[in-house]
Amino acid sequence: MSDLSRKRTDAVIATLLDADYDFSEYLSIAKQSENPLDMVLPQMIEEKIDQPYKMRDLESPMSVASMTIGSPYMAGQTKVSTNIMDDWPMAEPSNPYGEHHPLSLKSGSCPLLHGGQHGEPEYAHHLIESAKMLKENSLHEKSLAHLHRNSPEYGNSPVSMHDLYQKDRQRSAFMDEGEWLEEKRQEFMTSFGMLPYLFGLDWNTPNHRDEFGEILQQMSAEESKDSPNSKAMMNKFQEKSGITWDRALRSWKSRFTPMAEWWTRPADRHGPVSSANLGDLDDHYTGAWDGENQKSLNHHWWQPFLHWGGVGRSKDSLKDLLKQSYPSVFNGGWVEQELFDSVLAKLEQSLHHNSHFPRAATQTRSPALTGGTNSDRYTRKRGNWSAVSNQAHLHPSEVKGQGGRMTVPSDALLMSSLGRAMAAHTDVGNPKKGIYREDHPSSVSDYWKLHNAHFKDADMALGDNISKVTEQVIKQFGPEVLTGTDLESNTIARGNLQQIAQAANMAAMRIENKSKNGNGQIIQPISPMAQSTMPPTYLAGNNDVWGHEMPATLAWRFDPEQNGLRFDLKDTPFKTLQRTVHENHIPLPSMLDAEIKPKERDVYAMSATSPYGHSHLVSGDLIKADDYEPTGVFKTMIEPAHTIYDLEDIASLKGFSGGWAVQKMPKGKRHLVEKKGKRVSPMSLSSKIKTDLKKIQGDAIFDAYVDGDTMVAVDLLLHKGTDLHLEPLEDRLDALRTLYDSTEHLHFPSPNNYNSADNDGLEKTVLSLKEKGENLLLRDLTSTFIKGRSVHPKWIRFVEKGNISKQYPTTPHIKVKHNDITLHYPEILSPVFVKGKYDGKGYDVESIECELPSLVKHASHQMPLWGPIALSLLKEGAAGGGGGGSAAGGGSSAGGSSLSSNSAGTHSALHSVGRRKKRRKFNTIKSIILRAPAITGDEEKGDSVDDTMKHTRRYIRDKEVSMTTSQLCSALKGLSPKMLENFGNEYGIEEKDGKWTVNEAIDDDIIENFVYPRMNGASPDGGAWSGMQADLTAPRGPTELTDEENTTFADPKNRDLEDEEQEPILNLTIQEKDVGPAELQVDGERAVLRYPEKTPKEIANEQDIEPASRSEAQRIA
Repeated sequence: MSDLSRKRTDAVIATLLDADYDFSEYLSIAKQSENPLDMVLPQMIEEKIDQPYKMRDLESPMSVASMTIGSPYMAGQTKVSTNIMDDWPMAEPSNPYGEHHPLSLKSGSCPLLHGGQHGEPEYAHHLIESAKMLKENSLHEKSLAHLHRNSPEYGNSPVSMHDLYQKDRQRSAFMDEGEWLEEKRQEFMTSFGMLPYLFGLDWNTPNHRDEFGEILQQMSAEESKDSPNSKAMMNKFQEKSGITWDRALRSWKSRFTPMAEWWTRPADRHGPVSSANLGDLDDHYTGAWDGENQKSLNHHWWQPFLHWGGVGRSKDSLKDLLKQSYPSVFNGGWVEQELFDSVLAKLEQSLHHNSHFPRAATQTRSPALTGGTNSDRYTRKRGNWSAVSNQAHLHPSEVKGQGGRMTVPSDALLMSSLGRAMAAHTDVGNPKKGIYREDHPSSVSDYWKLHNAHFKDADMALGDNISKVTEQVIKQFGPEVLTGTDLESNTIARGNLQQIAQAANMAAMRIENKSKNGNGQIIQPISPMAQSTMPPTYLAGNNDVWGHEMPATLAWRFDPEQNGLRFDLKDTPFKTLQRTVHENHIPLPSMLDAEIKPKERDVYAMSATSPYGHSHLVSGDLIKADDYEPTGVFKTMIEPAHTIYDLEDIASLKGFSGGWAVQKMPKGKRHLVEKKGKRVSPMSLSSKIKTDLKKIQGDAIFDAYVDGDTMVAVDLLLHKGTDLHLEPLEDRLDALRTLYDSTEHLHFPSPNNYNSADNDGLEKTVLSLKEKGENLLLRDLTSTFIKGRSVHPKWIRFVEKGNISKQYPTTPHIKVKHNDITLHYPEILSPVFVKGKYDGKGYDVESIECELPSLVKHASHQMPLWGPIALSLLKEGAAGGGGGGSAAGGGSSAGGSSLSSNSAGTHSALHSVGRRKKRRKFNTIKSIILRAPAITGDEEKGDSVDDTMKHTRRYIRDKEVSMTTSQLCSALKGLSPKMLENFGNEYGIEEKDGKWTVNEAIDDDIIENFVYPRMNGASPDGGAWSGMQADLTAPRGPTELTDEENTTFADPKNRDLEDEEQEPILNLTIQEKDVGPAELQVDGERAVLRYPEKTPKEIANEQDIEPASRSEAQRIA
């Protein structure tokens, strides 16, 4: 096989398995190939990898071409080298967006860097302003000291920022305070990078900052937070850099959290206007508002981001940018997990929203009001349409005659490549109609009716504000600031106007005014109690994508002390990226007639291309994390993230609202049961259940348990064709309980198996439902059904003590290093640390530790599941490499157990390598991570499964007859029902109507000769490859295959067909009637036969997108 073939095969496998893999070698040689595969596959890979920016390592030497000489400020100062403590991220010359990216001083995208284009980045002013509130903040921080002691992830430090400020002030006690603060401001503007800002090194000396950076890099290379070297280096921070690690960590969580939320927020949404609703200390770090709708402890660090649109990209793209810029810090180790992963995990659990109707949305949380959250993929996709609707794709030289904001696209726009791309990605201003519609939770008439009216009136109010601010600027600087005498000065004047538009937009979001929207609500400053708010039309975080580069001399910033705008006129023009101001917002008609420089290129959304020439907008790069699933499609069932054995353990779990749905856990096998028309799936349901389901009016999808002829529904996901997965669980269960009637074979929630309760009444409710031997399902009443997730962080399984015969999902990821084992449970931030000794034969468990007592008990209970796998890894020497672990929290411990290769359930574990003849060579890695499989029965030891299943296939094929499970198990020694259920499909044996038959689509030679990378199907949230394949999948993270179409021989075009009743194919009969002539319309590849002919009105109602219209009134000058 050629080198290209091998690398192509690796790329295909890595793409299908969603594995962490370096595609660069394949992509580089694929360019020379003429094979059609090498033209299609690279595009698939680009859509998979969310690496939009090419950044330079700030520790690497600068190329001569990159060195700059200019004014003494960061955006253009003399630069012959960079380092991680003095600089903000910089793009490589190969960056698809040129020198621009959201964290660039030149792009005008990041609120902290606003003003950096002319040497006055906003963060410098923000840090000086913070000095005035440090004392008050320190008192607030001390009032929460008891919470900090119980939450070490936020840094348990008695030192406040006010203490550091006073110490720094004493170093310059000979200076006047005002003089000293101005000197500090200049220091921040010239040599204060992103890392010092995020770690809170504001009041440390430059030498301290350099020492901090060196220790940070050394510590990031350590394997574990608990290693002796890591602890020694943590102790060095205070001595060498003047700040403790705990204090720096607390500052990082305070300042990086709003930046990360801004990065994932849609570009047309301002900051959150509600509490995160995680409770206690979490609310102060994950949001600008606490649970009482008051300013949180960290409100000051959220404030710059509150009044700015987001970047609208995924968390993975932010991590990639940090990894490229600071590779010695973000290197996949424990420091990266502490600084990045833990912050994003908290944000994903938060319940705050960015609605333009804060007060109403906080009360109802309706998708029509909130428009979705940052984790809602469609809301970020919609941000692209918002840019186009406000004419951001046009250059300032092109706006004349184009009008103002569009509600729906014009015919001319729809005929363009940009318009076609936008129509494919979003609903462009209205719900789609006709057979090509795409349904989304908030893409409904109520959403568009509310928001289109609001956007229209907010657009007019913003235009009025621009006129007022223009008058203020002309009064201050004279009319020449907005008028020119030649092409150059006219262009600068237009850039100044667009600076004014940004300032007016900021003022409209921060200063009270009396403007009202079309719903009669006053447009107010951003707060949880505002009736409505101004969108960040000209203050988006993705100017690198939708901005045009323009010259300007007018600088502005919002002065919080004066609660107003401050302007400054620079002697030398500076360049910046700006959103284009549309025609209706230009207050001086003469500016439209003044000739300015034409555009040099389209916005990067349209002009930037990937290495293979694909448009970032069309290929999906801009919306990589935003691909949505169609309404009503559910592929995975969700398991509870938590398992508890004592009800009091629930108090240690965080992030719950206090409202509980308590249900008995039904007996039987769990299914997603769908009733669509007259079809019912899965096919394995009994005829009695199917008969009762077909009597239900409308389409429905139930999360249910099936036991023989009885189905018990525990959740409702689709009701009469309406997708309910984003509705609160309380509403879904109310609909299931009141709108569906139980029958002999269908059981819906009733008082004998379901009740709701608050925290005070939970124990009484549990006692009334729980009987001996029964398990309960406890779920947060506010929880939604998270599509695509395998486990739910707000669901709990309450199980009977001592019942080890039941394997309760979910199983943990396992990391082994030396004699220590670390268990990571999905969706739970706290790891479990297992400490003991391995003597080559067995492992003596000395302790099991975790900050969550419930997880200690669960891990102890699950020892028969994860123990054999950990032991297998120790046996194979897989723990020989280094590995970064997570911080060990305090908490309960359990120990004293012993594991051996001869213990029950551990003999010939599925990860054994007994059949390996020659060890394969792999790249050296720091750790091996595996997902634990389910434990098999004695008859399923090791690779004997392979022989048994092949023999079973041959037996059925030779008999030429379908056979039941009992018939096969009686005839074949060693075969069990569980083995058939787990491995049948992998060996080309499928079950139809209760009988097993051979899948003729799979060649016998493949089954007989292929060495299976067998998948353990019993693990509910994934599984592990067996045998030799463990080495292939383990190093880069757990392999997760949750859908049948991802298995080795599945047909990707044949999704779930085996579970559906096929509609009969009917012959088409045409009868001639005297109803008028038939009409055949052909448009490209689409043909429509109308018989009889329809009226023009009927034809118009069938169109995908409504005809173009401009809903806004022309603003009266």
